[in-house]
Amino acid sequence: MGTTLGLDQTEPVTVPLDKELPDGPWKARITIESGLLERTAQATITFPAAGLGEPVPAEHSGWFPWRWVAGAMALILLIVLLAVYVRRRKRAEHRRVTPIAHSAARGA
Repeated sequence: MGTTLGLDQTEPVTVPLDKELPDGPWKARITIESGLLERTAQATITFPAAGLGEPVPAEHSGWFPWRWVAGAMALILLIVLLAVYVRRRKRAEHRRVTPIAHSAARGA
């Protein structure tokens, strides 16, 4: 159920309410989570008696810096790959055998 979103994408969420709900004011809080991601928004809501009311901006909390996490993970992966490369190269150099001129040593 729901919509899959990529990085930096947003999608509106609709919360159906009963028509019998009094006008308020109400303190509303919604928490949406998916995997490790969790977003929370809260606002005071008053339903107008008739017509449309002005939108109320939500107070966001639960923001997580995904760009920083992704960048840090990429940096860690790069460091690990570089360490593996250097280690393999050192092992290859250590195993490399330098040929000795046996004929010169035997003739002496």
